Amino acid sequence: MNTCKSCQKENSPDSQFCIFCGTHIDSISTSQTKPDDTEDLQTLDPGNDTSSLKEQLASLNSKFVHLESRILLLERSLTNKLGLVSEKPSPKLQKSNLPSKTSSLPKYQTTFLRKLVSVNWFAVIGSIILAIGIGFFIKAAFDLWIGPTGRIIVGIVAGIALIGVSEYASKRFSSWAQGLCGGGLAILYIAIYASFAFYELISPTTVFIILFFVVLLGCSLALRYNSKVIAFISLIGAFITPPLIETELKDQLYLAIGYILLIDIGIVAVASRKKWQWYTLLGLIGSYVVGGLMASELPDSEAIFSQLGLSGIFIIFIVATAIHNIYKRSKPDNFDFILIIGNAGIFFGLTMSNLAESYEGWLGLSTILLSLLYAAIGLFALRTANVSKLLSFCFLGISLIFLTAFIPVQLTGEWITVTWAAQSAVVIGIGLKFKDWKIRLGGLIVLSLAIIRALSVDTFSQDIYEDFTPVLNHRFLAFLICIIATYIAAYLYSINKIIIEEWETHVGLLLFAAATFMTIWLITAEIIDYFNSAEIHDYIKNIAKRSYEESKQLTITLFWAIYALLLIFSGIKVRTQVVVSPKMMTAFGALLLAVPIAKLFIHDVFLLDTSYRVAAFVVLGPLLIVTGLAYRKIRESFT
Repeated sequence: MNTCKSCQKENSPDSQFCIFCGTHIDSISTSQTKPDDTEDLQTLDPGNDTSSLKEQLASLNSKFVHLESRILLLERSLTNKLGLVSEKPSPKLQKSNLPSKTSSLPKYQTTFLRKLVSVNWFAVIGSIILAIGIGFFIKAAFDLWIGPTGRIIVGIVAGIALIGVSEYASKRFSSWAQGLCGGGLAILYIAIYASFAFYELISPTTVFIILFFVVLLGCSLALRYNSKVIAFISLIGAFITPPLIETELKDQLYLAIGYILLIDIGIVAVASRKKWQWYTLLGLIGSYVVGGLMASELPDSEAIFSQLGLSGIFIIFIVATAIHNIYKRSKPDNFDFILIIGNAGIFFGLTMSNLAESYEGWLGLSTILLSLLYAAIGLFALRTANVSKLLSFCFLGISLIFLTAFIPVQLTGEWITVTWAAQSAVVIGIGLKFKDWKIRLGGLIVLSLAIIRALSVDTFSQDIYEDFTPVLNHRFLAFLICIIATYIAAYLYSINKIIIEEWETHVGLLLFAAATFMTIWLITAEIIDYFNSAEIHDYIKNIAKRSYEESKQLTITLFWAIYALLLIFSGIKVRTQVVVSPKMMTAFGALLLAVPIAKLFIHDVFLLDTSYRVAAFVVLGPLLIVTGLAYRKIRESFT
């Protein structure tokens, strides 16, 4: 036996290193002969003397120790291997983590590819080609020996036959049968279209009645087979037929609009049953495209009837959306939001186009009614339990957009700015009350529109120059309301800093700066238009044309300086924050004061006459000195 000098544990006789601590040891064999189990058993004879038995027992003991050592060695090596396995993932796991051919793609792409491959496109394309061939067959190939009625009958029989074959094969060849069924429906659509458009065998009313039942059959088959292919082909056939027979309908286009409304009800029913929101979206697009085409063909005197049809489409889809997301409390996805926003936007655009010529006075009423409708749905959704708040605010946001659009539709001139400004302040206040940043963002967007319109449109309104009176004019009123609304919004942000989002941290400061800029812009425009007015210009022109320009420039410079000094003194005197901090208000005034000073030294000193130049420096200099004396009190707060 080999005993380790380090750990004092027994090792195999032929071991050179300790299997427990790894120390080098001398290998001493307890037996010079090679062990042989068979020989030992043979030599184990009870008749031998005692010495022989002792030798055999010693040999067996040596073998036992040797086997024990080897077992310990194997256990230790096995333990090490298990440790490595626990640290490293198994090859099978590693293999599963490796990117496969499809796992490198995003999940939505793999889902799309899986659905794409699951469709038997050979059967679908083959059915479409067959349907086209049947169409040519009906139109041309039978011209020689089959009359119009026979051609239509052949087409209808072929379509029904394909549907029957698909029904028979649906259990064994499901995807192939669905494509065949879609082809049969397409052939039926073509046969019905040809019976009216080519041969005039049936009346328009009969056409739409038959088409409705074909669409109903297609929807039923789509539900039966749970087939999106059949549903899609039914939808395409339902909407493509009315435009094809549009010229033949002439004065009966209202039939097409009624047909579309019936189709929309069926589409909504199928989509609601199978939860196919994509099907509702396709129905929405098809309805407005076909309905818009039909409405454009009607004369302006009948625009009210086409508007009723468009309104019917709108109501069907908005009710379907409300039932799906509010009544059934389904979690809205991208399709739902596209449906809600798309339905509102498309209907509003078609309404504006349809009523613009003959019913322009109704545009404002229709816009405000849409705003009230979406506001009512949004508030109802907001108060209903387990309904997504995002969905509620989507409806309320659309209501706000329609309310904003109502203003330029119904009002003109500066009243647009006035109404937008007042609306924005109210919306921002509501957003702060309900602690919702999306409402506040809508209010800020409307306020931005009001400010941009005031600066770019109202400032240069031609009505100002006809009979200008300083302060008592529409522009001054529009700017005044816009400035007050901006200051109110800034104040609301200053007293609600705790509930605002991170991106809104400096919104109050920006609103204060915008209100200050608009105030300076307004008074400067009033000064310029006052000096440009006919009476003042003629009066001063009799004295000196140069004096007229000098007076205008000096007045502008002094106004800028006085307003800047007012800001500085307000920051010095006010101890508590009102809209912005006193320190910030003083900084605003100082920055603004730099503008008239720079204008005085760069522009006015060369333009003004000696008397005006002296007046400018004599007035501005003492004002700055007094300001410096007052600033001394708060100088420490800026250091």
